[in-house]
Amino acid sequence: MTAAASTWPPHVGGRTHQPVRRGSQPFEAGEAFFRPLKKATVVQIMRGAERLAIRSMKTRGRGRVKRRHAGELTLSDLNILQALLFKFLDWRSGRCAPTYQDLADETGHARDTISGAIRRLRKAGILEKMRRFTRLEDVEGKGPQVQQAPNAYRFDLPVVLRALLGLGAESRPIPDDARTAALQARLSNGEQEAEQTGKSNLESVLAAWGRGLEQRESRN
Repeated sequence: MTAAASTWPPHVGGRTHQPVRRGSQPFEAGEAFFRPLKKATVVQIMRGAERLAIRSMKTRGRGRVKRRHAGELTLSDLNILQALLFKFLDWRSGRCAPTYQDLADETGHARDTISGAIRRLRKAGILEKMRRFTRLEDVEGKGPQVQQAPNAYRFDLPVVLRALLGLGAESRPIPDDARTAALQARLSNGEQEAEQTGKSNLESVLAAWGRGLEQRESRN
C-alpha cells in the first residue's frame, strides 16, 4: 500500500459498516505527510501561539468579543500545543501521532477540550491533521477489514503568527543560542503590557505559563 491509495471508506453513499471515519488515509500516508522542523521553528510556533492567545484574552477582557471566533486561542489550547510540540513531536522526522488518550494523560484535559483545541489550532493555521486507518490481517467473514489509527499531525508558522512575532514572509529561524534571551524578553514584554492594561490576573497567569514553557524547553 502506498500513500497514493484512496481514502477509506470509499464514498458510495449510505452506511459503510466500517469503523473508520470518512476521509481517512492509509497509515503509510503519514510518512509523506509529516514535516521535519528545526528546533528554532518549533520555538517560534509556540511563541507566536502564546501571543495570539494573549491578544485573544485581552480582546475578550475588554468586552469587544462576546464569543470565540476562528483563530482565537485559549490557555488550554496552549497546553495541548505545548504537549504536541515538546512531548510528542520528533523534530527531526516530523512524526507526531499521539492519541487523544495520550494527550489527556499528558495535559489532564478532557477529550472534548482536546478536540476543541485541535480544531482551533487548525483554524489558526498552526496545525494540520490527517485521519488514518490500518488494515486488519487474517480477518475472516464479512466483518470490518480496517480500523481507525491515530491521527497524524504536522505544524506550520502561519502569517498571523509571523506578524505577531514581527517576522517577514521569509524570516530566518531564531538561533538556538538565542532562545533563552528571547523567552526572557517575551515574559518582560508580557508583564509590561499586562500592567499597562491593568490586568494583574492576566499578568500572573501568563508569567506562570512562560516559566513552565522555559523549563520544558530547558529539559528538551
